[in-house]
Amino acid sequence: MSDDKFENILFDLHMADGILVSQKLHTKENRNDSISFYNSILIKNNVDRKIFERTVEYYTEHTPEYRIIYGKVLKRILKEEISVNKTDDTVRHISTDENLWTQKFNWSLPEDGAENAIPYKYELDLHGTYTVSADILMYADDQTMSKRMTIMANYEDGTRDRQTNSGMKKDGKFHSFEVSIVTNKKKKLKSISGWILDHGKGTKEKHSEVSNIELKYKK
Repeated sequence: MSDDKFENILFDLHMADGILVSQKLHTKENRNDSISFYNSILIKNNVDRKIFERTVEYYTEHTPEYRIIYGKVLKRILKEEISVNKTDDTVRHISTDENLWTQKFNWSLPEDGAENAIPYKYELDLHGTYTVSADILMYADDQTMSKRMTIMANYEDGTRDRQTNSGMKKDGKFHSFEVSIVTNKKKKLKSISGWILDHGKGTKEKHSEVSNIELKYKK
């Protein structure tokens, strides 16, 4: 099975789960059996169940590849949520307690990528203050150049605002880091993006641990 087809099936399965949960919350009447629901997704994508199960087994044993595909699925889910929650005149409502981060919350480098800056990008158009934070441990042999955490507000006109936190230490201890950005209300916000472990040229191999990543919004 191709990566694209597997990604589409995972996305459809997640959307189906959302529908089933919604049905359970709002009605006790007869509803679609979950197994039949999932089978219909395989039929829609013209995939045999045995082939799908073998594909799942393959990615269970090849987790780096699975993480890449699942990351794409999570981005599509967030984009769908934003679209559903929009109207012609309003933007998506975001709770101040909501963690907008949908990727992995814990990373270990170089296992998760020798030069991985842990990039992120979320299509958000609600003005306010966005803060990205994480607990970061950098070992003494970490080779990150110009180490920092970065967040950017990207606007429809192609411009962007950027903020960084460069206070990371290579002392083998966990420290909490965060960086915030206030969006420019005079411009139309397109997305919030950046890197948890941003770095400069010359970076060869990182040796770090990252946990408890959060991306939060405040009006």
